Amino acid sequence: MKKKLAIVTVLLVAGLLMGLSASSIMATGSRTTGVVVQNLGDAAAAVHLDYYNLTGGVAAFTETIVQPASSVGFGANNQAGLTDGFVGSLVVSADQPIAAIGNDTDSDSVGFYSAVTEGATELYIPALYKGFGNWNSEIWIQAVEEVPAGTQATITFRDRTGAQTGTAKTVALTSYATIKVTLDGYDDIPANWAGGAVVEASYEMGGVIRNSRVTGAGMIAEEYNAFAGGDTLVYVPAIYKQYGAWNSNGINVQNLGTAETTVAIDFYDRDGALVTTYTFANPFAANGGVQAINTNNIAALPANFAGTAVIRSTSTTPQPVIGIVDVTSTDQGKGNVYNAVLASDGADTVYLPSQYKRFGGWRSGVIAMNLGASPVAITFEFYERGATTPSATASATVGQYIAFAKNTLNADLPLADGWSGTVVVSAPEGSSIVVVGNVDGGFATRAGLAGMYNAFPKK
Repeated sequence: MKKKLAIVTVLLVAGLLMGLSASSIMATGSRTTGVVVQNLGDAAAAVHLDYYNLTGGVAAFTETIVQPASSVGFGANNQAGLTDGFVGSLVVSADQPIAAIGNDTDSDSVGFYSAVTEGATELYIPALYKGFGNWNSEIWIQAVEEVPAGTQATITFRDRTGAQTGTAKTVALTSYATIKVTLDGYDDIPANWAGGAVVEASYEMGGVIRNSRVTGAGMIAEEYNAFAGGDTLVYVPAIYKQYGAWNSNGINVQNLGTAETTVAIDFYDRDGALVTTYTFANPFAANGGVQAINTNNIAALPANFAGTAVIRSTSTTPQPVIGIVDVTSTDQGKGNVYNAVLASDGADTVYLPSQYKRFGGWRSGVIAMNLGASPVAITFEFYERGATTPSATASATVGQYIAFAKNTLNADLPLADGWSGTVVVSAPEGSSIVVVGNVDGGFATRAGLAGMYNAFPKK
């Protein structure tokens, strides 16, 4: 059986897991997409990539072999059959379980996101903007299965009071193709607007959101995945307030439930101690209500804070919620965002397809958070591309809600300059950990570029 992943944007973008989907664009303006595919199986994986144009036709394809735990990168600029200006999507399939991430890079910004392993007929988007703080949004939606002609998706926008903004919008879906939606195209969404959305269809979809703004240091672009569902507990492995240059300027939360709910966020320091609990003053509207908070506006959270957080639905009948978390250094022109991790996505083994040490100007980090009540030993194994044994390992025993982090530049990781590979994160069987990765342009050739993405739990 082939596993498929969807990659929602290929600008020259691409997808995940014995079948993934992603969006892909080759050089639209200055933006170009890269895709990294990791083999999660025990045997070599035969991997096949199909690039779809906007009308659902296969514009190009490629095939390769990926060794267990290892990864292979694909650049849309190097794909035969794709020309400058190509915009489309990607479906990645294999005969072993796989994971993949996509990245959209231009001259002064980069966004990372995870490929879609499973589509959904409802997608939830907690952070959208139209000129709000100079932020603007793009929504990329991909049909991740065959759909009949005339299939449509409906998008309902909600502002931060929970009220619907404008009329519900419809967009056409084409099998495996992607469609771009910009808020500028809708006159009934006012300027300086912030909110969220719910996308509904009769067929399964994947979604990627790109939020961008221009600053004095250049363009900041952040990408995250639309959610297919939520949980009453959602976990945040990395969050900051005035920690060096870093802040979490936006924690955006959305209520997926059919009833309104109250929401609280617990903040834990790096020792696992509860520092403070922030409770949103107003309840979240049912069926997609969104609100946001900046850590700089939480007075009880001290400056120089770095730690973790837990987002909780606190109503008598808890509702499923989701969240995204911003990690930004405005003075460096670096913006990151990632999906807060659902409780149901905790696992004892987690995979990161893309890590670097001074490879093309990139460096990387891994952050793992223990969800369990008892301390657990968490181990990172770093695999160079093409290798089946790790180049380096690191481990630590951490208590509940404590994060264990490593940067590829750390002196205790014997990784050679120019190293490129993957990480397998593991804990004892039955443990529950959640993991995010980051890719940072820490050198002159990649100055101002940074991104974060969600790791893939073993299912």
